[in-house]
Amino acid sequence: MNLKEILNWRYTTKEFDPTKKISDADMQLIDNLRIAVYNGDANPKQLNIFNDLLNKYTKNGIVVLACTELSVINTSNSKLVYDMARIQIQAAIKSI
Repeated sequence: MNLKEILNWRYTTKEFDPTKKISDADMQLIDNLRIAVYNGDANPKQLNIFNDLLNKYTKNGIVVLACTELSVINTSNSKLVYDMARIQIQAAIKSI
């Protein structure tokens, strides 16, 4: 499924609720992790927190990763996690 299909998928459009946003505390954790990965300082505790956040947010819907630093550490195989870097890489490989 490509990004356009994901965004137009009936479940996505039906279930999207703009009032449900990532909490400020979770956003700060994600930003701290992104910076740590960029600087090469990410530790196992931060990686566990990231995986816990992915699990938390995929319980209520789809998670789209659109940050290269987070893509680098993404180990999720959930069909509810769409990693834009991974999708682009797979598309590039298919076009070769």
